Parts: sequence; C-alpha cells; structure tokens
Amino acid sequence: MKRMILALLLAAVTASALLLTGCEKNKDDVKLKTASEMQTYVSKALALPDAEYKSQKDEGSDKRVFTFKDRLCGFEFEAVSEKTKKYFDATVVGYAESTSVNWSEAYYGYLKDKVSAEADRIAAENGFTLNWNGTVDNAVFLFIDTDRSSGELAPVIKELGSLIKSEDKHGKLASHEIWCVSKAGSKNYKDVTAFYEFDTGELRDKSERAEFRAPDHLNG
Repeated sequence: MKRMILALLLAAVTASALLLTGCEKNKDDVKLKTASEMQTYVSKALALPDAEYKSQKDEGSDKRVFTFKDRLCGFEFEAVSEKTKKYFDATVVGYAESTSVNWSEAYYGYLKDKVSAEADRIAAENGFTLNWNGTVDNAVFLFIDTDRSSGELAPVIKELGSLIKSEDKHGKLASHEIWCVSKAGSKNYKDVTAFYEFDTGELRDKSERAEFRAPDHLNG
C-alpha cells in the first residue's frame, strides 16, 4: 500500500513538473521547428524580417540547424532547434524544444571584419591593444589596453568609434561603449580609466561616469 501511495505521489509530482516546465515526458514526442517556423521566429521574435532562409541540416534526430543570410549586411548566421532536458529539483522530468540563434555573434564578427584592418592600424600607431568582446549583446563593444590619459586618447578613440559606428547598419551600438583599461586583458570596471559612448561620440574620463550614467548595466 505504501509503495502504491509513493508511486502515485511520484507520478503526481512528475506530472506537475511537466506542466510547470512545459515539456514532454518522452524525447520522441518533442517536435523540432520546421524551416517556416524558424523563419517566423527569426523574423518576428528577433525582429529580423530581412533574414533570408538558406538551408537546413539535421544533426541526428535531436538537433536541426538552419542557416540564414542577413540581407542588409550579407553575412550568414545559424538558428538551432534542439531537444533539451528539463529539470525539476535537479531531476530530469522531461524534454522540450529549445531555440538559439547566433545572430549577435555573427553581426559582431561582421563589424569586426569591416573595421579590423583600420582599427589595427590605429592601435599600432598609438601604442595600445584591442580586445574584441565577441557579441553585440555585451554593452561594452571593445576593450582597449592602454596607460595613456583620456586627454591623449580622445581624438584617437573618437576616430575609432566613428569608424565602427559607420558600419553599424542595424543600429545596435547606440547604448554601447568602448572601455579603456589600465590592466592588460582586463574586462573589469575597476580597471577602466575612460569610456567612449557611441551615442554621443564622446570619450569621458571614468571620474565623469556618475554624472552621465551608472556602470550597473555594464560589465564588472
């Protein structure tokens, strides 16, 4: 009798977990997105109506990779539909479809490719190092390792920022910044000495930050 009660309780808990997590008990019952469904997701959920569907590749029965082309800029990116485990109190209770898109990384790569030759020249001529951040989802677009003052850097960083902004066809960098850091390789706010704002086109000393904006939405 006790075993029956425990079994019923376990079944009830599992059923509740499935409802809460919106998943299927059996992986085979999970449906991957079709090409048309992914096109809709990319166009509406990601606000990329100009994305052109190119191809589909199934990687086994649990993963489907779609390739799209960004018509505005010409680069390709991938959207993935796959079956993933769902957990309830650290226990696998079922499976669900999960969607991911690498557009932000692909767009960052596009911007970097467009400006890197000129950016590298500017860095070499002015004795600093560029550390690219990898995705436009990060509010800090670029880190610059330098021990020079913001006064010395201002004309150079403004030139660099203007160069990058000129290639931003999707207008994603309005709230982004370039950070100048005193410690090589650092991405920590405590090492920032100056920050360039894409929206204003200004390079400001770190001491000015509190007057213009808080660091909370950024790294560190």
